[in-house]
Amino acid sequence: MTHDEIVAAISAAGHFPQLRDVDSWSESPAIETARSHNTNGHLVAPLIRTFKDRCGRWVLTVFGDYYCQVPNEANVPAATIAMLRAMDQCMEFSPEVIQQYNLVELDPSEFEMGDE
Repeated sequence: MTHDEIVAAISAAGHFPQLRDVDSWSESPAIETARSHNTNGHLVAPLIRTFKDRCGRWVLTVFGDYYCQVPNEANVPAATIAMLRAMDQCMEFSPEVIQQYNLVELDPSEFEMGDE
């Protein structure tokens, strides 16, 4: 599944994805998605970030607090949308969505900046 396909699926569901620059723990852009945006086009929280890490795994995150792998690539758009819809302003991951999509909770230390 490509970034463009994921962005198209999320957009078709009525949400607002935006591609962001490559991060240190990924070699491809991240997709930040929100349920709404302001008049300037900036995304409004809650937000979820979807990216493909250096190991080739599709990962959902809420900016460093939680990381979950989406093991079935075909479920990336649906899992992103379901997690975003289940979030409140605290931006915590939903145990029900984790179970529904068989998401694998990852250790945040995998994504911490370190001396490389």
